[in-house]
Amino acid sequence: MDGGKSTVRSINQNKNHEFKGMLSVTVYLLAAALVCVLVTRLCAIHFEVVNAQQPGLTDLTDFDFDSSIAQVATESTGSIYIYAGAFYTSEDFAAGNISVDGILYDRTEGAQGDYGTLRMELRLPPGEVYAIAAKNPSYAQRLFIDGKEYSAIGIPGDSAETTVPKTARFVEAFLPQGDTTEIIFHYSNFVHADGGGLYPIDIGKVTSIVRNEQLSTIQTTAVIAGLTAIMLFFFGLFLFFERYKYLLWFSLLCGCIALRVIGSGLLPILLPELSWALEIRLSYIGTCLMALFASLYIASLFPGAANKWAMRSFAVFCGGCVMFICLAPTTVFTRYPVELSLAYIGFVAYLLLTMLWRALRGTLSFALSKPERRLLLLGLILFALLSAADIFAHQRALLLFGLSYQAVGMVVFLFLNMLALVMSFSRTEQELDAVRESQREIQETNRMLERLNRARIDFLNNISHEMKTPLAVISSYAGLTISQLRRNAMDEQTEENLDRVQQEAVRLGRLVEQLMKVSLEKERQLTLTDTDANTLLHRAADYCEALCRGHNNQITVACHPAHIPLRVNPDELFQVQLNLITNANRQMRDGVIALSAQQDEQNGQTVFCVADSGKGIPPELLAQVFERGVSGNGGTGLGLAICREIVREHGGQIDIQSGGSGTTVRFTLPLAKGGNQP
Repeated sequence: MDGGKSTVRSINQNKNHEFKGMLSVTVYLLAAALVCVLVTRLCAIHFEVVNAQQPGLTDLTDFDFDSSIAQVATESTGSIYIYAGAFYTSEDFAAGNISVDGILYDRTEGAQGDYGTLRMELRLPPGEVYAIAAKNPSYAQRLFIDGKEYSAIGIPGDSAETTVPKTARFVEAFLPQGDTTEIIFHYSNFVHADGGGLYPIDIGKVTSIVRNEQLSTIQTTAVIAGLTAIMLFFFGLFLFFERYKYLLWFSLLCGCIALRVIGSGLLPILLPELSWALEIRLSYIGTCLMALFASLYIASLFPGAANKWAMRSFAVFCGGCVMFICLAPTTVFTRYPVELSLAYIGFVAYLLLTMLWRALRGTLSFALSKPERRLLLLGLILFALLSAADIFAHQRALLLFGLSYQAVGMVVFLFLNMLALVMSFSRTEQELDAVRESQREIQETNRMLERLNRARIDFLNNISHEMKTPLAVISSYAGLTISQLRRNAMDEQTEENLDRVQQEAVRLGRLVEQLMKVSLEKERQLTLTDTDANTLLHRAADYCEALCRGHNNQITVACHPAHIPLRVNPDELFQVQLNLITNANRQMRDGVIALSAQQDEQNGQTVFCVADSGKGIPPELLAQVFERGVSGNGGTGLGLAICREIVREHGGQIDIQSGGSGTTVRFTLPLAKGGNQP
């Protein structure tokens, strides 16, 4: 009755834990969504895409700059003309000194040639001061507004020798001088294979542009601060729980993402004199390390999901990419952003497919529970989709919430993973509570066993005392009887003496029987000697050969390798094999009993196997065959129970498998120290 109540109580506790866990996750997600909405509302960057009304001209005279914080992005290819291979000024365009035909700029193709001129015209409401903000369209730029030259970023030139590359985001204020405002960029790009594409240009009132720039910086800073906090938190957890490797990979992944966001958003602000080459190398290396740590993280959460050689090959590939990025010229490795991204995404896809395949086969092991795995899967899918979108958005300089698609995907991925890991630790705490409860029950059981042990000791002392009495009686009456026999004086007293001896002998037998029952329960003391598996197998096979011949059964022996050193009690192990062979022989005729042993160096053990081709064990008995008194043929039900006790005393494990045709019993023994030495 108490066991049933305990089981019901345990089931109810598990249900309560599951309900509380679901409620906590729901509250957490609602709170996170609320915070995201508030931050989005407070840090909202409003912009409106305006297309050119005619090639090269964007008319903003009817645009209401006061209705909202306006950010105008020139996304239309009809907004800008490009003149490749020549630097032209406003005077050149006014005088018609243009020797290169201009073509409409296509952002999907980037700038044409290594240097040239970009020109666009705007119509703005008069009487206001406006500002233009963007990232420079190449690795060197000079800006002209209405013929006036503004601050340059680097020095554009017509060759690599005359160009000083630099990249940065710029904000310039200007006052329109007439109905049409002319904007000209001189660009040079001899250091990047991308062609120096033009990023979206934001145009609005000075206050609006400045506010948008500030909000963009706040967004980037918030993301970096969050990633850094997550990195330090989980790295600290790893220092205390070193066996959970996925904590280390997750923290390093957060650090790589934070480094990449810093490089693309804050690094030019924090270190304006930073080398453009170092900046771009850090960006590419960060992406490579992100892919590596993400793969290691996934593999550690799902042990065995990926082939170890595949993981090692990918790690070598990532290391080679890092070396290639560090040593190759920027014009070389920047030619392959799409190829590298596809390689990273391809390996992640391989991990997902392998996990799916193993899950369908039932061979996938998990470090997390089902709800946590669902969150991880959702994060991986979103990250893969947004990373794929980022490949195509890269050439178009498209952003989502002020960040690249891949950055947003990684933030979502990290957010869901963080939630999953927190849920895992919550589940671990619940399991620890269950372990503490189990320990209390074990302590109570130990106290009960101590009381039973004291009672057994008292019983043995009583038995020892009681045995002295019948022995003394038997000795006395036996002596009297011998004396009478010597004197040839047998009478009725002699018969009475013998009756007394018989009675005391019977009573002594009962006492011995009780003592044997108690002694069977005391702790066994093993004497271990050096031997080998092959010797044990052949000893058992030779001894049982005649027994098996009565049922016309054969015994085969196989040992791989031929010599497997063991330190065991040979007589005890002989008893195990004898019991198993006897059971197999009893269940079949005209069959084969296969004895085998195989060395498992990885786990430091030897695996013994006794297999027969008999009728097998009924399914209803299979789960209980190692219990005392359980037998399917009317026997004592002690053979397998004794085998399990002996194997466990040697530090091994035993299990049994049985189907419609045959039974296989496997048990393990630890290898002798020194390995497999002949």
